[in-house]
Amino acid sequence: MAAGWSDEDFVWVVEDIDRAIARTCGTGFRVTPFQENISSGDDGLPGPVSAKVETGNVAGSHKARHLMGLILHMLVDEVPDGTRLPISSCGNAAFAPGYGCGCAGSAD
Repeated sequence: MAAGWSDEDFVWVVEDIDRAIARTCGTGFRVTPFQENISSGDDGLPGPVSAKVETGNVAGSHKARHLMGLILHMLVDEVPDGTRLPISSCGNAAFAPGYGCGCAGSAD
Protein backbone atom coordinates (compact mmCIF):
# COMPACT_ATOMS: atom_id res chain seq x y z
CA MET A 1 0.00 0.00 0.00
CA ALA A 2 1.23 3.45 -0.77
CA ALA A 3 1.22 6.22 1.82
CA GLY A 4 -0.88 9.30 1.21
CA TRP A 5 -4.29 7.70 1.48
CA SER A 6 -7.53 9.61 1.34
CA ASP A 7 -9.60 9.73 4.53
CA GLU A 8 -12.05 7.30 2.94
CA ASP A 9 -9.28 4.82 2.12
CA PHE A 10 -7.91 5.04 5.66
CA VAL A 11 -11.35 4.47 7.20
CA TRP A 12 -11.96 1.51 4.87
CA VAL A 13 -8.64 -0.11 5.89
CA VAL A 14 -9.33 0.39 9.61
CA GLU A 15 -12.85 -1.02 9.25
CA ASP A 16 -11.49 -3.97 7.23
CA ILE A 17 -8.98 -4.76 10.00
CA ASP A 18 -11.78 -4.46 12.57
CA ARG A 19 -13.94 -6.91 10.61
CA ALA A 20 -11.03 -9.38 10.44
CA ILE A 21 -10.49 -9.07 14.19
CA ALA A 22 -14.21 -9.60 14.82
CA ARG A 23 -14.15 -12.78 12.70
CA THR A 24 -11.16 -14.05 14.67
CA CYS A 25 -12.25 -13.36 18.24
CA GLY A 26 -15.98 -12.67 18.06
CA THR A 27 -15.86 -8.92 18.60
CA GLY A 28 -14.20 -5.97 16.98
CA PHE A 29 -13.33 -2.66 18.55
CA ARG A 30 -16.24 -1.02 20.32
CA VAL A 31 -16.89 2.10 22.32
CA THR A 32 -16.52 0.82 25.85
CA PRO A 33 -18.21 2.21 28.95
CA PHE A 34 -16.70 4.80 31.23
CA GLN A 35 -17.70 4.39 34.86
CA GLU A 36 -17.54 7.54 36.90
CA ASN A 37 -17.14 7.74 40.66
CA ILE A 38 -16.50 4.04 41.26
CA SER A 39 -14.81 5.01 44.51
CA SER A 40 -16.72 6.72 47.28
CA GLY A 41 -13.75 8.72 48.46
CA ASP A 42 -13.93 6.88 51.81
CA ASP A 43 -11.04 4.65 50.77
CA GLY A 44 -8.27 7.15 51.51
CA LEU A 45 -7.99 8.42 47.96
CA PRO A 46 -8.01 12.19 47.46
CA GLY A 47 -11.17 12.09 45.37
CA PRO A 48 -13.53 9.93 43.33
CA VAL A 49 -12.06 7.37 40.93
CA SER A 50 -13.36 6.77 37.41
CA ALA A 51 -12.42 3.95 35.03
CA LYS A 52 -12.72 2.91 31.40
CA VAL A 53 -14.05 -0.66 31.24
CA GLU A 54 -12.37 -2.56 28.39
CA THR A 55 -13.32 -6.12 29.35
CA GLY A 56 -15.91 -6.30 26.55
CA ASN A 57 -13.35 -5.25 23.97
CA VAL A 58 -11.03 -7.28 21.73
CA ALA A 59 -9.35 -9.97 23.86
CA GLY A 60 -10.92 -8.47 26.99
CA SER A 61 -8.25 -5.79 27.20
CA HIS A 62 -7.22 -2.33 26.05
CA LYS A 63 -3.96 -3.75 24.66
CA ALA A 64 -5.39 -4.52 21.24
CA ARG A 65 -6.10 -0.80 20.78
CA HIS A 66 -2.39 -0.10 21.18
CA LEU A 67 -1.59 -2.64 18.48
CA MET A 68 -3.84 -1.06 15.84
CA GLY A 69 -1.06 1.42 15.06
CA LEU A 70 1.38 -1.46 14.61
CA ILE A 71 -1.02 -3.26 12.29
CA LEU A 72 -1.45 -0.11 10.19
CA HIS A 73 2.34 0.35 10.05
CA MET A 74 2.72 -3.22 8.83
CA LEU A 75 0.22 -2.60 6.04
CA VAL A 76 1.56 0.80 4.98
CA ASP A 77 5.18 -0.34 4.96
CA GLU A 78 4.25 -3.70 3.44
CA VAL A 79 5.99 -5.68 6.17
CA PRO A 80 6.30 -9.25 4.86
CA ASP A 81 3.98 -11.92 6.26
CA GLY A 82 5.74 -14.06 8.81
CA THR A 83 7.81 -11.19 10.20
CA ARG A 84 8.35 -11.94 13.88
CA LEU A 85 7.32 -9.24 16.33
CA PRO A 86 8.73 -9.11 19.86
CA ILE A 87 5.72 -8.23 22.01
CA SER A 88 5.44 -9.05 25.69
CA SER A 89 2.49 -8.73 27.97
CA CYS A 90 0.71 -10.65 30.69
CA GLY A 91 -2.69 -12.02 31.66
CA ASN A 92 -5.63 -11.46 29.31
CA ALA A 93 -3.66 -8.65 27.71
CA ALA A 94 -1.28 -11.24 26.28
CA PHE A 95 -4.05 -12.48 23.96
CA ALA A 96 -4.38 -9.12 22.19
CA PRO A 97 -1.17 -9.34 20.13
CA GLY A 98 -2.19 -12.76 18.84
CA TYR A 99 -5.61 -11.55 17.79
CA GLY A 100 -4.39 -8.34 16.23
CA CYS A 101 -1.36 -9.69 14.43
CA GLY A 102 -3.14 -12.87 13.41
CA CYS A 103 -5.74 -10.79 11.63
CA ALA A 104 -2.99 -8.80 9.94
CA GLY A 105 -1.38 -12.05 8.77
CA SER A 106 1.73 -11.92 10.94
CA ALA A 107 1.17 -14.42 13.73
CA ASP A 108 2.95 -17.76 13.84
